[in-house]
Amino acid sequence: MINRCYIILALTLVLVGCVSPRLSPSLLLPAPADANVTGSFQQLIQVQHNETQQLLIASIEVNADHLTVVVLHPSGIRLMSAEYDGETIRQQQLMMPGVDIRAEQVLKDIMLALWPMASWQPYLQQQGWVMADDGRQRLVSRADGEPVYRIKYHGEASQRWYSSLTLEQLQFNYHLAINPIDEEQ
Repeated sequence: MINRCYIILALTLVLVGCVSPRLSPSLLLPAPADANVTGSFQQLIQVQHNETQQLLIASIEVNADHLTVVVLHPSGIRLMSAEYDGETIRQQQLMMPGVDIRAEQVLKDIMLALWPMASWQPYLQQQGWVMADDGRQRLVSRADGEPVYRIKYHGEASQRWYSSLTLEQLQFNYHLAINPIDEEQ
């Protein structure tokens, strides 16, 4: 009986290990310095998932050493934050009904949309993914050609931090419309 309990426990731990994301941010994300920009940016983010929509405000601070993303409810309540130092993502999350977005995912989506393609290539290749960018649209696909992300830019490629964009995550069926709140350059 005791051996059976140990076997069940071991199998459970193995299955949890397989299901839980064990992705090291240092292997999957470019460094904050790779953004080639330093500053603070305010973004209005409209999230659409299936039939629900949410409006959020993101405050982004980036420099050579770190990236910080703070997400607020339009009422000003701090919902989540994520900080990335090039090795580790630290996040804080306020559980709120109707808000099922993870701070880490917001940070990764912002990086995927705004970091230069060249900085992403080695990390995506490790996962067997491919990125193509023609200046107006960025497409991230699996090696078999199945698209995973489609990002459309509504401004000049050199001004992505100051322009609107839309991001579609095709696997999980969510869309982000990201618009700068202030356009100071």
